[in-house]
Amino acid sequence: AQLGCPVVWLPATRLALEHLGKPVPNTALMAAFLSLTGILPVTALIKALGARFKGDLLERNQRLIEAAAAQVPAGLWQEAAHAARA
Repeated sequence: AQLGCPVVWLPATRLALEHLGKPVPNTALMAAFLSLTGILPVTALIKALGARFKGDLLERNQRLIEAAAAQVPAGLWQEAAHAARA
């Protein structure tokens, strides 16, 4: 909390295992970060993954993104994120 932001815990690897069947937490972590900061909408991550993945894999990643974003308080770090960019 040195930056004035509360610490947030996310079971990112568990979520990835549930949705993707692999222990790759990067997409879940990015979704949570976007939700917490509001720097970009979470839908931007879904759109970006749509350029790389198709079909079932894209759908599973989309469900992972939605699940991860739902587990953190949206906008909690928004003020700190905007102050850092100023």
